[in-house]
Amino acid sequence: MSQEQMLDQFLLPLADQYESGKLQLVIITPSATGEFEALRECIAMNVASGWLESSRSGNGAFCRLTASGYLHYEPRIRALRALPAASRTDSR
Repeated sequence: MSQEQMLDQFLLPLADQYESGKLQLVIITPSATGEFEALRECIAMNVASGWLESSRSGNGAFCRLTASGYLHYEPRIRALRALPAASRTDSR
């Protein structure tokens, strides 16, 4: 799975939490054992860009979108929401 596809897998739950105003952390774990490093790299790149806040947890991470991350990804969030749910999960 590419980093773009991986991001698509967890972007909507992060956006939902951000929009709710609760700003709770979302637990993100790899969907397959071999994806741990790719997921860690994807999260790290977004944290370095200032788009996510994150702390590690076992083989996953607790994350939330920052205000700048939400603004950066808002067009992508809208596009993902416009897709049928099956299309989002079949993109692996």
